[in-house]
Amino acid sequence: MKISLYGERDYAFGQLMLTLRTQMGLTQASLAQQLGISRRAVSTWELGSNYPAAAHLKQLIVLGVELRAFTAGREEEEIRALWHAAHQKVLLDRHWLSDLLRPEQPSPLAPQESVLFREQLLTTKFFIPSPSHALIPRPRLTAQLSASLQHKLTITSAPAGFGKTTLLSAWVQSLPPGNPYVAWVSLDEGDNDPLRFWEYALTALDNCKPGLCTFLLTFLHMEPSLSVRYLLNALINALVKQTEQFLLVLDDYHVITQPQVHGSLTYLLEHLPPQLHLILATRADPPLSLSRLRAREQVVEVRTEQLRCTSEEALAFFTRAMRVTLTIEEIRKVEVRTEGWIAGLQLLALSLRGRTDPSALLAEVHGTHRYILDYLTDEVLRQQPAALQTFLLRTSILERLCAPLCDRVMGQSGLVCAWRMPGYCTWWPRTGR
Repeated sequence: MKISLYGERDYAFGQLMLTLRTQMGLTQASLAQQLGISRRAVSTWELGSNYPAAAHLKQLIVLGVELRAFTAGREEEEIRALWHAAHQKVLLDRHWLSDLLRPEQPSPLAPQESVLFREQLLTTKFFIPSPSHALIPRPRLTAQLSASLQHKLTITSAPAGFGKTTLLSAWVQSLPPGNPYVAWVSLDEGDNDPLRFWEYALTALDNCKPGLCTFLLTFLHMEPSLSVRYLLNALINALVKQTEQFLLVLDDYHVITQPQVHGSLTYLLEHLPPQLHLILATRADPPLSLSRLRAREQVVEVRTEQLRCTSEEALAFFTRAMRVTLTIEEIRKVEVRTEGWIAGLQLLALSLRGRTDPSALLAEVHGTHRYILDYLTDEVLRQQPAALQTFLLRTSILERLCAPLCDRVMGQSGLVCAWRMPGYCTWWPRTGR
């Protein structure tokens, strides 16, 4: 460490150091750990009372390049200015700097283990799902999604089987390549760990534009105790420097239950740069301060009512996608029976194949039909907490529900209050009598 030659502090150099560390998204302690020095040393640099030795300054520059803290296209200019401001007695080695900034130069902070670490991620979670049948055009919904790119967040929220994933996958695949770049993650329960969650998100962004988040993923591997807040700061700073637009789709977000993950996503939304748009597909509204986003007109919501199939869409689905021919009157009956629930349409179409008299089947279709019952059991009932499953099964014998009657059937009191808790209330399609 070098002591300032001036009696007064060098505020210009201190500001350069503070700006550089902020661009890295690091705390003073994290930066000190990376450089192998004390936190106090970093503090004195930012106060302008001390200058770093040449070796430490080189380490700092290497780290800044890896974390993309310097302005793209102006890296050499900014590094030379930093070197000059630090009053070094030796000239900056131009060959060293040239090698450092060379695009094909291997990352000094990317050991072989980081590649192995990233390979532990499940690659198929980044695949945009492919439809199992021919798609029907839904221009009213795709137009809404396209318009939503002008906002921070799009929420596609509806119960199981309303075609959220199918709609989003069809829409993103219809967008011009690279405009925007699309990053997709299909979430599961294992992603409730905040660092794991963001590792998947960052990898998805890096996959759609290689190099965008490589430095963050490398740093995440080297610093497993890294604060998510600083990781997001570095991501935001990296995105601000981009000229392209990015779209991050998080499918099945309802499986995320950890408040830390919700809190980190809320933080990103509050500081979201215009280069990034988020889309969440979920069965239940996440705790992301949606009321505040609505008040600021920063969120677009596609919900059950919009996702219900219209008569025209139901007709197109049966004739084009499922190759089942029905009359207009029969289509109307289907719409009434399923209430536009597209999973119900598909299950009904499977049952109608080979039938000579569709009307007879339509008259008897209800929630106990084999295909519909299997779907509701697997995709709805079994996804609920065990206590709620028991409640639903035992009270299913009742024609009407009220709190005292449900408590009597369950043999306990106060259960309906638990059923009303956030996340416990589930909408069930009326496929019954």
